[in-house]
Amino acid sequence: MATSDSPSGDGGTSDSNVRNNKEVADDSWKRRKVMKAGAAASTGLLTAAAGCTSSPDGDGGGGGDGGGNGGDSNGGQESQTTVRLLLAPTGFQGIIMDYLAEDTEILADHYSEENLNVEVSRSWEGAAIFTSGGADFETFGSLEAAKLAGERDIPLAVNANLAPQIMQVVGARGGDYDPETSGSPQASMDLLNEQQDVFALGGWGGGTGIMMPMIIQEAFGYNFTDDESSDFDSITTAEYSAVPQLVEGGDAAMGTTSPIHGAAPTMAPAEYNDEDPTITSIFGCGSIMADLDGFNAPQLNSWTCSQDYASQYPGSPRAIVQSFSEGLDWLYEDPIGRIEEDEEHLNQLGLENMDQAQYVLDWGLNLDLDNDLPVIYEDIELTESFIEEDKNFLRSAQDVGFLTQGWEENLEYRQVATE
Repeated sequence: MATSDSPSGDGGTSDSNVRNNKEVADDSWKRRKVMKAGAAASTGLLTAAAGCTSSPDGDGGGGGDGGGNGGDSNGGQESQTTVRLLLAPTGFQGIIMDYLAEDTEILADHYSEENLNVEVSRSWEGAAIFTSGGADFETFGSLEAAKLAGERDIPLAVNANLAPQIMQVVGARGGDYDPETSGSPQASMDLLNEQQDVFALGGWGGGTGIMMPMIIQEAFGYNFTDDESSDFDSITTAEYSAVPQLVEGGDAAMGTTSPIHGAAPTMAPAEYNDEDPTITSIFGCGSIMADLDGFNAPQLNSWTCSQDYASQYPGSPRAIVQSFSEGLDWLYEDPIGRIEEDEEHLNQLGLENMDQAQYVLDWGLNLDLDNDLPVIYEDIELTESFIEEDKNFLRSAQDVGFLTQGWEENLEYRQVATE
């Protein structure tokens, strides 16, 4: 499982209903090169849940007083319930949340209208923290939610459609595993199985790690697990931002990362960079699934909470969905300008300069390059067509044994209006 920073609170602002607890180390996250030597459990999310004494809608989670002080009739800030939002520290979602929670009062105002306070925290271990009762909302997607709903009997609600699965499996450009050399992604995976070279996975417990066994099995016919049943003996875990350096340096043959997770400096074509790219995409995790019969690109991110919590505080899903929609309008109005206005935004996207920023936008928002899935959707409201397609995907995941029976009655989709 990818490493995370230690929790640290910065106290927030005195006039806001928002408290912001960023988990950002002093050194830039994109320069970390720490690699763990052993794979964590592929069911890391469920393992975290198994050790808990409360569910997301229990004492520490979405139900009860939600981590706050419980509310009363006077509506005073000290007595209002505090809603705990949790998301990853980086990427466009992190930039949007900075705008909503730090640069403006948008998030606080929406929650104040619902007589609620709000607290924002950042972590790469969000799903496990949520499951252990440490947050009311987290951004893990419907596949992770369905896995929890079925295997842990936790009723969950998906409230938005933030992003599809956009992670890439990368290798050295021009190397043996480059599809231009091997002939195809299938040939590259066949070679990895034959050679048993190192695969650097960005953690078993996150959205991509949880999906990888199904992706590799269904798309390529191999077992990809953390136990002796795996067809690959050399799977290790590394932070997404470290994978490009590991592949470039020959310490890993393949790995999972993306242009917004630290790979842009080594993936960007020469017209966006000072030099030719050194790593290349072998396949996109979402795109490869979308090409399979009965499947589509899985959802990577939503605003997910427990069903009990959504019922007890119906204004809370509305506040986060509507706030985030305003943040998306702000981002899409001038994407390159939003990145340029704060140097920290380059760091949050793992970029070194604005030319690389333009590459990320052309790759992930404008879809002008070899990518057909946006890194974040402009419209996040759940539609009937998305819900039906997503349910069909999850049913296919059950058919191949990835999900257990029981997920469907424990997972609901809430169509929260964005305005």
